[in-house]
Amino acid sequence: MWCKSYLLLIGIILHTSAAQSIWFCQDDSECSSIQSGMVCRSGSCVCSAGYDIVQGSSCAPAAPYHVSPCVETSQCRALIVNFECRKTGDSNVGECHCQEGSHYFLGRCWKSMGMGEQCTRNEECMGTLRDPYNMACIDGVCGCANGFYERQRGECRAGSFNIGDDCILHEDCRFGNGYCDATTLKCVDSTALTPAPVDDNGLLMKGAAFKPEVTEGNNSSLSMTSVARNHGRACSSSQDCPNMFECTAYGYCACPRGYYANAAGTSCLAELGSPSTNNQCSGFIAAVQDGICRCPKNFYYNENMRDCVKATRRFTDACVNDEMCHTFGASARCGEPGQFELRSCECIPEEAVWDANRQICRLFAGIGEYCEVNSDCLAGNMEILCVHENSDESGETGDVAGGVCSCPDGFSNVGGLCLTTGLSLGDACQASIECVDTVHADCIEGFCSCREGFQAVDGTCAPLIGSICNSDYECVTGHSFCNLDSHTCECAQGYVGYDYVCWPHLIHPSAPCRVTAQCTVTTGAASSCEEGRCVCFEGYHLRDGHCWPKTGLFEPCSRSSECFLANITDRVQCRNSLCQCSFEFPYSEELGTCMSSATTSVGSLFMTVLALIYVKLNY
Repeated sequence: MWCKSYLLLIGIILHTSAAQSIWFCQDDSECSSIQSGMVCRSGSCVCSAGYDIVQGSSCAPAAPYHVSPCVETSQCRALIVNFECRKTGDSNVGECHCQEGSHYFLGRCWKSMGMGEQCTRNEECMGTLRDPYNMACIDGVCGCANGFYERQRGECRAGSFNIGDDCILHEDCRFGNGYCDATTLKCVDSTALTPAPVDDNGLLMKGAAFKPEVTEGNNSSLSMTSVARNHGRACSSSQDCPNMFECTAYGYCACPRGYYANAAGTSCLAELGSPSTNNQCSGFIAAVQDGICRCPKNFYYNENMRDCVKATRRFTDACVNDEMCHTFGASARCGEPGQFELRSCECIPEEAVWDANRQICRLFAGIGEYCEVNSDCLAGNMEILCVHENSDESGETGDVAGGVCSCPDGFSNVGGLCLTTGLSLGDACQASIECVDTVHADCIEGFCSCREGFQAVDGTCAPLIGSICNSDYECVTGHSFCNLDSHTCECAQGYVGYDYVCWPHLIHPSAPCRVTAQCTVTTGAASSCEEGRCVCFEGYHLRDGHCWPKTGLFEPCSRSSECFLANITDRVQCRNSLCQCSFEFPYSEELGTCMSSATTSVGSLFMTVLALIYVKLNY
């Protein structure tokens, strides 16, 4: 009796364990108690509409928009391509963004193509100055769009061609005697006695239409529907979603591409670049222009493509981020905090110098470009000469206003760099073609150095394992020689090459190792050196001095070395192309293993004794 009770108890325990391992349910409350966002469907707990499964078993709100909160990159799939869940620090929650080298516009990520790079459509063209309209794809190449002018290399700004047009800088006014009135930010005629008239909004930056500040939750003007939440509502077709909301392929309502839900989830707001009403275009300084939600002229776009970046008017104005300083060019940035912790714009010293007359961080001039003094000119990382007509040998002159950047004597213009020849190991350089005095040398981090596979020895670059050679003397790696058939340095017999060193073969699989290459030649490719010993990869076992795939009983095999049985592998062999128990170790169906003859005999005797006891007790 006690035996039967014991077996019943074991059965109950096993059944209970199995039942708890699966989330069965009868109603939603059972699932929501496990985790928020779960509902009961067809007897199982699943993520409700508007939620994604993350980390294998958890539910998180779906991320259908750019900069939506996310936990995993897969949640950002609405951005189509080149997307990521960008996290900062140790935070487990990030935001959906485009990967580095890509930008977001009109509902998806685009590979960013700069000035002069090949393109197939306008949306691909985007430079450091974030404005999706300042460049266009012209004849397959990104260039300044119509109505924009190139202020300096790769920097396109919107031009103002009439009195009264919006402006920020004097250069924006592209007509004779035009300058930008600092009070109205409108183009005026410098010869006129009075500035051009402005409208009621003339004092606003860039003429952006005034919009009262709103706070989410109490702003009825932004709501296109009732106060009921629409974003995330379960749906089977777009007819189930009110107004602009659409039914996604995942069964919940969301705003269409180029739009995003307000914080209350009641209405869709326009991203920059999308068709919009005044109420939908709610981003910072954004306004509707020709039916499109856009930033004012020569204001740049925030990476979130919802807000505009406030432009600084003067170089000394306070700033909080680099984008605010891009009024003065792509090489302008917001400097470190100064007095009273205030920050102001500055030029990146490695790239540009401040030109007060043009109000621009003027990029260093390259070969053949206009310059005034030598410090204006830079070719790569080399300062070159500003050569004026009738200037002296140093390139300096006090009489001529401008000159042309040129290479010094002994240097030639090669691809925009001033290069020389005949440099040796250790000499400063800009390109590998200068390091011709030493064979197998390249320009690495500004100095002539031996290229990969070669070692500097007495002013020469000597070949290491796998590199070109003509004699044994050239191969400097210990235990190596020059194979004259392949003209490469190789390790001698009994050694294996790894990381340009010849390591000795192991005399036995259990011998101490230093690198995995030693194990590979001894125990096979499925092994590695771990803590000084060769070990087989997961799913492999060591037998007959080699790592073989673990092949269980009655599985196909080609040799006995493949056959595996935990702790007693010596009892199995490959017979008739199947791993089977050796004849001296018969197979036990009850235990599923290979038994020794002695164990089999003892087991038979034990079963016979049990049978006799059972008969004695019951008859």
